[in-house]
Amino acid sequence: MRGFTLLEALIAIAIAALALGALARAAGQGARTAAEVADRQQAAMVARAVVSTGTFAEDYLAAPEGESPPWAWRVRVTPQPAVLADAAHSQPDQTLPAARVLVEVFRLGERDAEPVWVLSAWKPYRTAP
Repeated sequence: MRGFTLLEALIAIAIAALALGALARAAGQGARTAAEVADRQQAAMVARAVVSTGTFAEDYLAAPEGESPPWAWRVRVTPQPAVLADAAHSQPDQTLPAARVLVEVFRLGERDAEPVWVLSAWKPYRTAP
């Protein structure tokens, strides 16, 4: 008689179970990665929106933190003068009073954790700091 022995059938089932388990883990990882990418995209949009609310560095000092559920954000303004060099003309370099604006976006209630997104921009001062 032809056919499989019980041992051969058990080995085939074990191999199939391992393959299906690996496939399920890969699908789960893909779903987690897709969700993480979507979260990072939303956090990036929040950071861009916060940066676009101000024209000058002083504009961010009034509201250094905020919330846009499910996100929270924090702004840090660091004065760093920018040197303007004119390579085309031999004029002396000029210094522009500017600041580095750093926007950190977190999940609401997780401000002590690593930020989901960080955006840096340069903004001029309306007046010298």
